[in-house]
Amino acid sequence: AGVQIPASIDVLTGIMNWWSFDELFEQEWVRAGRERLPLSLIFFALEDFKTFNDTYGYLTGDECLQKIAQAAHETFSQPGQVVARYRGAEFVVLLVGTGAEAAKPLADNLHKTIETLDLGPTVAAGVATTSPHEGSSRATLLTSAKNALTRRG
Repeated sequence: AGVQIPASIDVLTGIMNWWSFDELFEQEWVRAGRERLPLSLIFFALEDFKTFNDTYGYLTGDECLQKIAQAAHETFSQPGQVVARYRGAEFVVLLVGTGAEAAKPLADNLHKTIETLDLGPTVAAGVATTSPHEGSSRATLLTSAKNALTRRG
């Protein structure tokens, strides 16, 4: 059964919005728990994005977000990989069946890809991995990924 793509796309960036991502996240969480798969979450954000917007204007800012969203979307195009806009200049990537060892290099690669675009803002990325069957929660996974945000220079 293919995943139904909802009409809940983030209008600005063209990728999945948080609301529909959260629904998918819940379904995948349950499935990963049942099938004993690890789940990894990459949380990435543009730092000082407000300053960037104030300096270059919102149109440039929006364009920057679109390019980054598309780059992330292209980077994670395999089955079990989903990219969504979290809010503002923050994004999440869900990696189903990807353990910590595999998730770290994927986050580094994403970071390099975005830095190579050379759009201006600095990117910070955080990764967290869990095994849903061990009784953790989605909220904890998201918080862990956010807390892991680091600048990768």
